[in-house]
Amino acid sequence: MPSDAERFRFLAKFRLHVAFHADHVTLMWQERVLHWEASPPYYPVASGKTLEDATDAAIERWKRKHGLTPAAVFADSGVVSLCVRGWVS
Repeated sequence: MPSDAERFRFLAKFRLHVAFHADHVTLMWQERVLHWEASPPYYPVASGKTLEDATDAAIERWKRKHGLTPAAVFADSGVVSLCVRGWVS
């Protein structure tokens, strides 16, 4: 489970927008556009009962998309272990 600091770094890194509804929270992503273009639509990334649940779901989705398993990511140190085929000496 990520800490609050890791959650907020994730939100800031990907510039996710938060929409609070009556019974849930939705995290949304918006494409970057030039200043003169119309505002593009928001794309939902994840939702949950609380902001923590929605952020955790978004982090898990990102890890699945990029092939990172919980065993391969060391959240405390920020180190990612890579699987290597063959022998390493």
